[in-house]
Amino acid sequence: MTIHCTGHETTGHAPLKALVRAPLSAHHRVIVAKLVNAYPNSVRTWDLVDALYGHDPNGGPDNGNQSVISMMVHVRRHLAEYGWTIPKAKRGPKSTGYRLEPTDKP
Repeated sequence: MTIHCTGHETTGHAPLKALVRAPLSAHHRVIVAKLVNAYPNSVRTWDLVDALYGHDPNGGPDNGNQSVISMMVHVRRHLAEYGWTIPKAKRGPKSTGYRLEPTDKP
């Protein structure tokens, strides 16, 4: 895999710092920052909802969990360019949330 994040080609995955500087929307940057700070651990969906909408005077969307699920599609697409992915989270009581994972596993 060839990564184009530092102005020159490299192989493997970009450093976590590069993910935080990726050209993303404000909400997507919040998600990536939470995941980078937690790496290699998971972040619960509710914690992402709180990070995204906790300071919203209107309380955010009615279904914040669904908003996060929808945003993950776009975030995954952008992170793939950097050699990272976010595995799909399990739903229900056994859900562990979301986490970053390099795509170039040995």
